[in-house]
Amino acid sequence: MTSEQIITITNQLNYILNTDFNNCKDKISEVCKDTYRNISKIISDIEVFDFDKITLNIKKNNRPKSADMIHIQDNIIYLIEFKNISLLINSASSKDFKQKLKNEIKLKGIESLITIHKIINKMIDESIKFNSILDLNIYYYLIANEDQENNISENKENRSRVNMNEDCARLTTDYKNRYFKDIKISTFESFEKYFISKYFN
Repeated sequence: MTSEQIITITNQLNYILNTDFNNCKDKISEVCKDTYRNISKIISDIEVFDFDKITLNIKKNNRPKSADMIHIQDNIIYLIEFKNISLLINSASSKDFKQKLKNEIKLKGIESLITIHKIINKMIDESIKFNSILDLNIYYYLIANEDQENNISENKENRSRVNMNEDCARLTTDYKNRYFKDIKISTFESFEKYFISKYFN
């Protein structure tokens, strides 16, 4: 796609979200909630697009996996996945869980792209192929818990980031520049401070 096409499609997608899917918004405290523990790491009434709801609207049967939230700002499509868990998992007993977590996060990211493609095909241009949407500025953000025990001796700047072992660090490199223009991992605190406060206030 040309830069003009990227801007046009992104703007059209943003318009569609705010018209056809405006009923798929929810409070950020609900979108990021850990439903198993009934815990929300961000307490706010700010409304955001619940991408799980959008995905369900697009395909009710055999629904693809999806990121929790989608937001479009400054020609960037943000896919955001919340995980109420620390990514610093080093024990041998946690190896299987670690691999399952990594696979789940990757699957949610890739299948979210499938949903975006379906929306574009259905509502913007049915001739656009899946590979073409990879030209869009799609960022995949993973928001996870900070590992407090391992941050005690680190400076304040480092404490605002999630500490990761080598396996989890690969989450940011396996698909970057292949499927996503950027992949980042940050804490709930940093996300609320630098993303929610910036774009929703």
